[in-house]
Amino acid sequence: MPPPVRTARILLWINIALTGLAVVFLTLLAIAASSQGPGTGLGLLFLVMVLSVIPLVLTIVLTARIASRRRWVRVGLIVLMAVNIVGYLLNMVNGGSPTAAGLALALSVAVLICMLRQESRAWFDQ
Repeated sequence: MPPPVRTARILLWINIALTGLAVVFLTLLAIAASSQGPGTGLGLLFLVMVLSVIPLVLTIVLTARIASRRRWVRVGLIVLMAVNIVGYLLNMVNGGSPTAAGLALALSVAVLICMLRQESRAWFDQ
């Protein structure tokens, strides 16, 4: 496994851990909000939770499949990281946590750069 792919895999597992913590936090927040009664924005919180879990599951699946050297894994990671980057930028522009979104944005950009390197392409194309 070339260094850019190894680096991307490590960064992806870090991203998975941080996103998992965020989902746990959102779940606890949803539980607390549900005890406050109707009109507490529980539907919106649930939507945000779902929109966090879908990319998390995709990231886990693709990261676990890196060693398979399948081209679709690399393409999937490139697309997923590009979508993540747009999402994190929108999050930052719309008043989201600049620290959390900035860290996630940096991880996504770093993974994208690693996946776009020639060594990564050659390794997945074999």
